[in-house]
Amino acid sequence: MTLQPVSYGERGDDEDTKDMPPGTKVWIYLRHSEGDNQSLEDQEAAVRRFAREKEWVIDRVLKDAGASGKSTKNRKQFQYMMHLARQEPRPADILIIWSFARFARNQDHSNFYRTELRMHGWRILSMQDDIPGGPLSRIYEALIDWKNEQYLVDLRANTIRGLRFIAERGCLPGGQVCKGYKCRQVPIGTQRDGSPRMGRKPEPDPKVAPLIVKAFEMKARGATSAAIAKETGLYSRNSGSWHHLFRNRAYIGEYEFQGEWLDNVYPSIVSRELFDAVQKRLPKRKKKMKGRYHPRRKGSSYFLANVAMCAHCGGEMEGKSVQGYRYYVCKKHNTSVDLCPESSLIPADALEMGVLETLRDHVLTTDYLQDLLQWTNEHLNRGLEELKLRIDKTRKELAQENSQLRKMVWNFGTMETPLKSTEALLRAQESGVESLRTRMQRLQKELKRSHIQVSPEEIALYLNQARSMMAQAEFFDLRDLSEQLCSRIVMSREECKVELHFPVL
Repeated sequence: MTLQPVSYGERGDDEDTKDMPPGTKVWIYLRHSEGDNQSLEDQEAAVRRFAREKEWVIDRVLKDAGASGKSTKNRKQFQYMMHLARQEPRPADILIIWSFARFARNQDHSNFYRTELRMHGWRILSMQDDIPGGPLSRIYEALIDWKNEQYLVDLRANTIRGLRFIAERGCLPGGQVCKGYKCRQVPIGTQRDGSPRMGRKPEPDPKVAPLIVKAFEMKARGATSAAIAKETGLYSRNSGSWHHLFRNRAYIGEYEFQGEWLDNVYPSIVSRELFDAVQKRLPKRKKKMKGRYHPRRKGSSYFLANVAMCAHCGGEMEGKSVQGYRYYVCKKHNTSVDLCPESSLIPADALEMGVLETLRDHVLTTDYLQDLLQWTNEHLNRGLEELKLRIDKTRKELAQENSQLRKMVWNFGTMETPLKSTEALLRAQESGVESLRTRMQRLQKELKRSHIQVSPEEIALYLNQARSMMAQAEFFDLRDLSEQLCSRIVMSREECKVELHFPVL
């Protein structure tokens, strides 16, 4: 079978992408997700065969295996491709994709990244999507993007409907059965071929269920996890599974599915009175917060923790008290030594004093801040001309799309009974215009941030405020000051490197 791909180049190009001359450099991007019938190998073979017929030069092949098209965030090869594609001069001329669905199934992501590629001069060629040429091609692209995203919406709805069918018939729709139960295969309908459809019906395990009850009874009396582990052998004494076990409502016959509690999936093996008595013994759950602004880092007296990084692994640092002494420690090392074996405890008092002295004696001076401001503006202005060109190009494209939208609105208003397909084209055009407006706003904000204007009087006022904050030595003031001046502090027991940026006044 010979594939006839459809091209997507800059609007107004006289030369069709598939008619580019021999020797044209091309990249290939392929994606495969679980459940696809088309493998990466099949896709690559077909694309290579087509490129060979055109006598094009394949410069790079990038593939994401087992990756969902819902988001581009976790597709490493896709993000690497976009990073390389932004280089100047452009490393190749054409990006060949298997289909828009393989490129991205999210409408916003697909449109955004295609537009960015085209703004850098790339042509995009699909092996599957059939889109006519001309000025309305982008509207057809938007419709295909909508269809691809709608596929995920429909797939999720169908999957949930199927799982709900299983759960409503008292069977486990997915996942492992809870400890203390075992599953029995029961018929819950018929499949398309007429064969019986089987489900997993949980029922108490006569060997383990009594141990679950004993564990709840011991916990209700105030027994420790070590004592319960020794008596029942369900988990080890230090296992985190005890918290899940004692909060698991399946043991009182309740099963949560999509926010709804069902009482026909798990038969209860623990009385509600015993379950409630155990809940009173458990500590209250704390709100989970991860990363840079976790309260242990953000609100602690270790005021450098929020900008501190481990010199060995690049991970976050956090505060730790050992026998009354304060230390900074790599978060990975603190979790498990094997995650960052080279790291060690760093005395907090000496480290903080050294950083504060550096800021006070070297950074918080008029000359240094003025030099830092000059360097920052020079660094920001490196891509200023390119940014202005991108804004000008986006402005022209927005004007064209607005003009096309006005024509479509006028034509739509003259129709006695507009077709649904016509209305869909109009909505797609409106979506494209709105996307360009959003992009223009983002570029204009980026342009505004490309030059910092601060007067000598404002610098002098900031210096007085910063020195006053340092003199008060309140940890929250010192934390704010360190965040204002330090991009990050890379620390180890041997040395500490402070990376600075100009403060936002």
